[in-house]
Amino acid sequence: MLSKYAHKMYLKKDLYAVFNNLLLEPLFVNTEEMKKIFSNDIDSFSEEERYQLYDKCIYIHNKEQDKVALETIRNMIESHTRNKITMMYIIPNNNCNLKCKYCFLGQLNEQPKYMSEETAYNAITKFVEHLKKINADKGQIIFYGAEPLINFDIIKYITVLVEKAKFPIDVIMVSNATLLDEEKMNFIKEHNISLGISIDGTKEINDENRIFKGDNNSVYDIVMKKLKELDNKEIPYGLSITISEETLDNLKTFKKWLKDNNFKDINYNPLQYSDKNANWKKYYNRIGKEIFNLNQELFPLGVNEDRISRKYKSFYNRDFKYSDCGAVGANQICISPNGDINICHGYWNKQEQVLGNINNMSFDEIFNTDMYNLWHNNLTINKKKCINCPAIFTCGGGCGMEAQDLFGKITDIDLPFCKYTKDVQRRMLLDLYECEEKENQVN
Repeated sequence: MLSKYAHKMYLKKDLYAVFNNLLLEPLFVNTEEMKKIFSNDIDSFSEEERYQLYDKCIYIHNKEQDKVALETIRNMIESHTRNKITMMYIIPNNNCNLKCKYCFLGQLNEQPKYMSEETAYNAITKFVEHLKKINADKGQIIFYGAEPLINFDIIKYITVLVEKAKFPIDVIMVSNATLLDEEKMNFIKEHNISLGISIDGTKEINDENRIFKGDNNSVYDIVMKKLKELDNKEIPYGLSITISEETLDNLKTFKKWLKDNNFKDINYNPLQYSDKNANWKKYYNRIGKEIFNLNQELFPLGVNEDRISRKYKSFYNRDFKYSDCGAVGANQICISPNGDINICHGYWNKQEQVLGNINNMSFDEIFNTDMYNLWHNNLTINKKKCINCPAIFTCGGGCGMEAQDLFGKITDIDLPFCKYTKDVQRRMLLDLYECEEKENQVN
């Protein structure tokens, strides 16, 4: 009998991938074969073909197999995620020297606030204790913003505190780089802080959206100068690139810019839409295809794009991708300058998402809050609509913040990301088919 999780995905004329969406082990068939499979015409296939259909769980022997498969995946995800936070975002301050037009945090014009050493100490010591308690291999601390370099003193304090804890924790910072100087670069190099630098492409593309508060200087010119200084000091960094509509309209010059500057470690960020009436449908109809094509062209040149790489890793390792963001499943927490705790780092300045304060709250108390459990359960494997999606295996669920802004609740489906994931999975399946065809021709 046909599994309830059997799906088909159109790849090109007279070619489909058919698969169990909980396993994603595809068979490639023509249109006629696809129709026979989904009409339960099992007798029309040869013994070997029937074996393949059962082996890949497109066909099953009884309904219990489907129930066991779903329950097995849910139990695996629960064991990996329940009460296990391995990532902590730190917001050192609530202000920024830029006013990027697409920033989902807003312009941050409120009274400046800076994290104290007391709050930092409580956050780090409790985090380390938790990591040891759950026998984690390692943890991650990510300095995020606003612009974290505005409060560099607390970054230094926390980094040294982490080193004294003698537990493996990767320290990462996402920055616009404009405030980097000799002292900061030397400290970053000495303490092996991983850097993610925000820049969006050529000067014309970048400076369309990334602008300073209070002056008309080019953000691009300053960031490119800082990147050269980092190169001279042999300090590694990756680029955090927001793919704006300007980028999509100027892909040829964008690709040339990446190649000419020999950038290798990059991460594409789709725009975050907060308005139902915005142009998100048109944008997401383009971005999946374009990001995939960019990766196909640049990967042979040694360019590693993290967002696509995560999907490829899931696809080829047959590793069910239950989360594409640490907030989905609540694998992370975010500490605001005053110590307030959120799950999502995009909500650090939203009071309605606060679940407590790190200065007077333990991790066990965090796990008992309604907000933690809301985010923990916000997984594709727990959503009826997602269970029936052909792309659930490589998805990860998108962004709860975008889902709430566009559709009302963080537990709603992030339809823009859904569209993107389906587009990328289709391209990965077609890529796999073409690779197999080449191998068959060689053999």
